[in-house]
Amino acid sequence: MPIELTSKIFHGRETDPKQRSQPNRSRRAAGRREAVLHGTLSRGPGQPLSWIVGLLRCMKTSTRVVHVGLTEALSKGPPPAGNLAVPVFAHGSLVVELYAPVGHDPQKPHTRDEVYFVTRGEGFFFDGHQRYAIEAGSFLFVPAGHVHRFEDFSSDFAVWVAFYGPEGGESDA
Repeated sequence: MPIELTSKIFHGRETDPKQRSQPNRSRRAAGRREAVLHGTLSRGPGQPLSWIVGLLRCMKTSTRVVHVGLTEALSKGPPPAGNLAVPVFAHGSLVVELYAPVGHDPQKPHTRDEVYFVTRGEGFFFDGHQRYAIEAGSFLFVPAGHVHRFEDFSSDFAVWVAFYGPEGGESDA
C-alpha cells in the first residue's frame, strides 16, 4: 500500500496541499511522488536536491507507516559525503541509517545514543573494553560518547543503526 505524502515539502519545493489532492494531477508528478516514497528516484536534471534529502524531508513529517527493506536500502548507493552510513529514515529525534563498512570501521564516538541491528554477516563488536561475537540478528546499544567499532567482519556485513534522543544521550531513569 503506498504511503500518502503528508508533508508540504516535496523535492525541496513548497507544494500546495490542494494540488496534491486533485484527482487530475499528472502521471509524471504521481510517479515522482511514488518514487520518492519508495526511494527509487535518482538525481536528474532539474532536481535541486538529492533523492536522499527529498526522501528524508517527506518522511520527517510522515504520520504513516514506513517500510524500507534491506535490499532497497543497500541500493541507495554510497553514503553522502561526510557520513559513514546511508540515511534511510528520519522522524523527530530518530535517524535510521544503513551502515555497511568495507575493510575496517573508522567510526568515532557519537553525540547521541544509538542502537544497531545486525542484518547480515558476522564479526566482532568492540566496546572500548571487550569484544563480542555478533551475527545477523544481534542487537547492540551504545550510549552517547562511548568508544565502539566493528572488527573482523565479513565482506557482506551490514547493520541498521538508529540514532535517537538529545545530544549527550538520555539519562538512566
